[in-house]
Amino acid sequence: MGRFNKSEGNVKRLTLKDEIWEEVKGHFRQIMNEVSYETFIASASPLDIVDNNFYIEVPGSPHKMQYENYHGNTIQQIAKDRTGRDIQVKAILPGEYQKKQVNEQKVDPFLSTFLREDRSIKLNHQYTFESFVVGDGSRMAHAAALSVAAHPGVLYNPLFIYGGTGLGKTHLLHAIGNEVYRTNPQAIIRYVSTEMFTDEYISSIQSGKMEQFKAKYRRVDLLMVDDIQFLTGKTETQNEFFHTFEELWNNGRQIVLTSDRTPVELEKLAERLVSRFQMGLITDIVAPDLETRVAILSKKAESYRIDIHQDVLRYIAEQISVNVRELEGALKRVQAYSVIHNQDITVEVVRQALRGIIGGKVRSTKVTVPEIIEVVSKHYSITVADIKGKRRVKSISVPRQIAMFLSRELTDLSLPRIGKAFDGKDHTTVMYAYKKIAESILKDEFFASDIQVLRKKLGLQVVT
Repeated sequence: MGRFNKSEGNVKRLTLKDEIWEEVKGHFRQIMNEVSYETFIASASPLDIVDNNFYIEVPGSPHKMQYENYHGNTIQQIAKDRTGRDIQVKAILPGEYQKKQVNEQKVDPFLSTFLREDRSIKLNHQYTFESFVVGDGSRMAHAAALSVAAHPGVLYNPLFIYGGTGLGKTHLLHAIGNEVYRTNPQAIIRYVSTEMFTDEYISSIQSGKMEQFKAKYRRVDLLMVDDIQFLTGKTETQNEFFHTFEELWNNGRQIVLTSDRTPVELEKLAERLVSRFQMGLITDIVAPDLETRVAILSKKAESYRIDIHQDVLRYIAEQISVNVRELEGALKRVQAYSVIHNQDITVEVVRQALRGIIGGKVRSTKVTVPEIIEVVSKHYSITVADIKGKRRVKSISVPRQIAMFLSRELTDLSLPRIGKAFDGKDHTTVMYAYKKIAESILKDEFFASDIQVLRKKLGLQVVT
């Protein structure tokens, strides 16, 4: 039975969840400062205890992470001490509990427990269309994602987005999911990585729960699978995914996939899957150009409340050109450095903060792709025509890749425009060359030294 609590002359009967929560508040009030207590404990509300799951509503994603990483274990222990049961804490965002109840009404009773247990994969509510900075390299992918979110299962099905690491593919997946949920809270949405799909498939075979696994993935309204390239070489998982794909597609359910390559470039992938992936729209995301990188940094600085001048943001953007994730990491590192050293963020502070990342490189002059091609060709004793041509012998292909790498590093051109400067090479060729040379620099100090020599020949200097 619940106990009674007197408050302002009224007598209120406390339920089990309220009793536990009163003890939780009392515990944290003693060990937390006032600000932390009000932010993380007082702002939360106990919703219900169902099947040994204690559902607590928290106001935002940072609060949810705090419960998952820190407070959850303590609350679970308090609940166990009071009830003698192993009660799991489930921190959820506003509206998620109602959605959970609606979704469970859509499945057969024998599957409800299985689906109820799977609440670990959540959409990142910070990844929205509003927070995505659109540039020339992502405009088409962004527009396609918007269309899919507005009309799931109608326009582009499947939607296949490919591109390098850290360019925004996952952001768009979550943005689609968040928008579909906003417009239709009853929609069953599932986001999963290919590796997780594979692990769950193997586990379901071992535990004899294939029916639950099939229901989990074949009864959704929107299925989003990240990094589908990891499906290659996994014959049995490919077979299961094919049947899942067929079931969803035939019933007009939306499928969105991401990869680092186009479907035809995925080796050891069944032809029938390749053909299915090509039925909808295939679009790419390429590395952002300089202006887009500045815009991304500006938006990130605003969201983090970092006071930083536009010229300093531009300097960071000039040094970090690989992907959005590295841009964000560089900005956070600069912020931390300025706080620790109690200095305003200037170009010099950025140089010091990012010394281990950018290696102290400072451009002393603007260079062009033709200049880069000419310097590289002379350095390796080949012709400009060789570098722009199609011959694949190592003595030519490696210098060609180096020229593409330097063009991407030292100019503001997008990958398609760089490819055009190499007599119409495809932008994926440039992206592959960039990644290959970047990896070689990390692995081979002599190769890295050769690249530094080329930088100096192009009028660059290294600051020590």
